[in-house]
Amino acid sequence: MGNETIRCLAVKRLKERAKKIDPEHGTSLNNIYKIGLDASVINDIKDCLESKCNIDVSKGLYFLMGLLQHYKLAQFGDEFIIYLKNKIPTLITQEPKGQSSYFALDCYILLRNNYPDYRKKMLDLLNSTDLGYRKKALEHYETYCNPREIEPLLIFKNDSYSTELSMCGPLVFELRNLALEKICKALKKNFILTKKYEYQEKWNDDVSWNDWEPFLEWWNKEKNK
Repeated sequence: MGNETIRCLAVKRLKERAKKIDPEHGTSLNNIYKIGLDASVINDIKDCLESKCNIDVSKGLYFLMGLLQHYKLAQFGDEFIIYLKNKIPTLITQEPKGQSSYFALDCYILLRNNYPDYRKKMLDLLNSTDLGYRKKALEHYETYCNPREIEPLLIFKNDSYSTELSMCGPLVFELRNLALEKICKALKKNFILTKKYEYQEKWNDDVSWNDWEPFLEWWNKEKNK
């Protein structure tokens, strides 16, 4: 039996253990902790993370995140902790990127106290060419920014990523709006938010965003004081 088969069985064992505890909701993220934390679970997760199959790695990280919502990292044992601290950064930088890369970044954020370079890494990801990384770095900005630090967010003023907020919902420049929201939160200030619109050919429709001008006018005055 090859290693790849063994690793696929590791995913199967984790799923079966979760469904045995709760047949309907056992594999939901908030329920995974109920499978318990023992050597067999830890070994199965490690096998998943060592797989050459992106799906297996993703499943392993998913179960890991579910367990980390309930168990402290110290409960996983020193050997696995050392392994995990080294493995997670390599999964983030792997190519080609996939769901496992983004789950690895989620774990990196959860375990951020174990990474001295966490702030630098996340600031770099704000400028990533990969949309998934850029978005996650922006969503978790409060975990690494300094008090009232907004300069790293200014790059999103003209960000071009547009999407629907919901199926057939309004089109928005999502990261522009999210960055402005983070700026307001960091400064503890509320600016008048008015919508602006731009026609985009790819959507054959208008895309909206919250106008940054009230903030920028205030910001320029503050810098010139």
